Parts: sequence; C-alpha cells; structure tokens
Amino acid sequence: SPGWYAPTPSEAVFGKGTFGRPEYFAHWEAEHRACRENVALFDMSFMSKFLVQGYDAGKFLNHLSTANVDGPSSTIVYTQWLNENGFLEADLTVTKLSEDVFLVIATDTMHNHVSAHMTSRLS
Repeated sequence: SPGWYAPTPSEAVFGKGTFGRPEYFAHWEAEHRACRENVALFDMSFMSKFLVQGYDAGKFLNHLSTANVDGPSSTIVYTQWLNENGFLEADLTVTKLSEDVFLVIATDTMHNHVSAHMTSRLS
C-alpha cells in the first residue's frame, strides 16, 4: 500500500518521481494533519512487543536507553539503544504501564536483535 491515500480513487495519482514535493503531497499533508490534529488508528499488531517487568525494570531499561524511560506511569518514550561503542542497536518506544511494568515496542524485523540485546545485558 502507498504511504498515503487519496480522497477518491480518481485522485490517486502518483505522478513522476521528484526531489521536490511530489504531486500527491496535498493528500499526504491532509492525512498528516488529520492524525496530528485529530485522531488516528494505526495497526501495529505486526510490531515486536516485549513486556519487561520487575523491581529494577525501569533502572534496567534506562541503562539501555538514550532517554529517560522511567518517568511517570502511562508515558510513552521514543528512544534508541546503543552498544558499548556508541553505535545504534535499536530504535524503539518504551511505555511505562505501571511502577515496575514496561512495554518495549520495536519493528518486527528487529525482534530477535532487540531480544538478544536485552538478554545479553541482564546481570
């Protein structure tokens, strides 16, 4: 499927490739504004999900993350995980569900990598 949808099938014209704004930009912009200013529903069922819980779950995830993920409950934080050399290992979100329960969400193609990254850093 495309990264945008036209209001009607007859308006669904991709046009020529360009380094500038493509012909479909107005449709893309309308979708972007609708999501940003109103409400949108995204199917993320394909994404990798990890439930991380326990007494030191927040401390552990903060150690892995470039951002503070152990803030208030019901907070979603977009963050990255780096390795010991500072290279990117994962690009993901961490949701703090309660004081010691977190949901880590990464792209489906990174499932095994994220799992291994976490597991290898457990002490």
